[in-house]
Amino acid sequence: MSDDVAAAPVVIDRQRPRLEMASTDARAIRFSKASGLVFALIVVLFAVVRFAKLTAYGLFSDEVFSAETIHRSWPQMQRAVINDIVHPPLFYYLLKAWIVISDSLLWMKLFPVLLSLLAIIPFVLLGRELKLRALTINLALFLMAVNEYLINYAQELRMYSLLLLLVTASMWLFAKLGNARERALLWQLALLATNLLMVYTHYYGWLIVAGELLFLIARRRDRLQSFSISLAALVAGFFPWTFAVMQAAYDKGGLGPNLKWNTRPTLTDFFQHYVTLNGPVYNSWRAYATVFSTVIFFTPILLWARHCLVGTRSANRTRAIGLQPGATTEGRPYMNPPASEADQIREADGHVFLWLTLLALLPSVIAFVASYLLAQSVWGSRFLIVVAPAYLLLVALAATTLQPRKLRFIAVSLIAVWATLSGALQLTHRDKISWQPLVERMIQQETNQSDGLRVYTRQGVTGTTIQYYLDQASEQRLRVAYVDDYSDINAAHFWIAFIRYRHDTGPLPLDVFAARGDRLGEAIEADAPGHKVIIIPVWRREGTR
Repeated sequence: MSDDVAAAPVVIDRQRPRLEMASTDARAIRFSKASGLVFALIVVLFAVVRFAKLTAYGLFSDEVFSAETIHRSWPQMQRAVINDIVHPPLFYYLLKAWIVISDSLLWMKLFPVLLSLLAIIPFVLLGRELKLRALTINLALFLMAVNEYLINYAQELRMYSLLLLLVTASMWLFAKLGNARERALLWQLALLATNLLMVYTHYYGWLIVAGELLFLIARRRDRLQSFSISLAALVAGFFPWTFAVMQAAYDKGGLGPNLKWNTRPTLTDFFQHYVTLNGPVYNSWRAYATVFSTVIFFTPILLWARHCLVGTRSANRTRAIGLQPGATTEGRPYMNPPASEADQIREADGHVFLWLTLLALLPSVIAFVASYLLAQSVWGSRFLIVVAPAYLLLVALAATTLQPRKLRFIAVSLIAVWATLSGALQLTHRDKISWQPLVERMIQQETNQSDGLRVYTRQGVTGTTIQYYLDQASEQRLRVAYVDDYSDINAAHFWIAFIRYRHDTGPLPLDVFAARGDRLGEAIEADAPGHKVIIIPVWRREGTR
């Protein structure tokens, strides 16, 4: 390392890959044999952790809705998805076609996993379109590979792995279109088709489209007209679904029945989502871990932001006074005047930073604000999977372009080690419970042979899951029933089922029955790091019915 570099302040490497929104013909740095081997190992790791224990936890709540919905006829499935309101239909269509071969749990769960693996392709293409180094692509892909949040939704029988795939594809095509020298009608149509599939997968896909539009307004108005035409076509293509859902929502009296469970987010919830993408720790070291991961992940981004801001000011000042190499100010030679190529690099840096920052933060900001403006909160950490590719790429790009080299090595090492440790810890202590064995124990434990025995719960997620496994076992005696107040139950014998979350501080539902002298049987319990499931039989005390 030269003395000049060693003595240099903390800056971002100027010889950096970039989004070619500026006019540059720099070619992507190719993978060497070593970096190619690392990439292959990361891909293997990406797949292995997503296939591991794929069916160990069965189905839960929303996954049950997916499984039950796709086993209906096509017209009945369409009506069920429309009446559900909260999710567009594409995932259900594809999953129903998938189960033509088999409807086993393993085969169904393979579908989202394979979709998550396919996301690697547009992610790498995006990296090459941005002219990223092999180190940057490998680090970003590694962060995605070991993140338990992304692994969890890759294994879940829901639309989130499909959404992640389409978001990544949209980012690649948007960069491709931005770098195109001509109008590139083919790429425009490809982006339109991808965005249409994306919004038909999840409504949060529109937030990615909003980020793309805002970037063009801010930095690439030469592409704004063609994108606006594409946006109009996107709105028109989505209108049939909008019309159908609006009718269903009107008939149901709004979104309240679907979203009443959802609480309005706090600033902590907003920040926590990015902590989750960094790699959380939920044990007694949580507070220290949150501070540590925040520092090592956010510091490179802040340094890059500073670099881009300074570079943009310098380029604007150069344009304002018309300086070129060799020009002078006030009769004196201008010291180190910026060459035109350097200005292009600074401008491209600013483009990339703004674009990735918009896609990484804007969806969260919009969802947060909308949750306070609308009648019901629309916030959901799982919905915000849309920001994961941009955010992790932003982290990797900022870290791998730090200077001096020693600082870069420290930053990359800390980020990679933290992601590994957090991912390993979360995967070995997953906040998941297998419900099928619990329901089977309840069936075996119930000796009463008469029909009409009720399993009471106040929680929709609990009732949906238990009823699904009762149906799977062809159990006719026990049926789930919902109740707002457990003290209203007057049956002689019944079951209670509920989830007790770690943050719950109120009295247990069982306290209601103990207080009035009812007899409680042997509880069926299961623990996870963040919650506990309790299913227990109850016999009313004589004279209180």
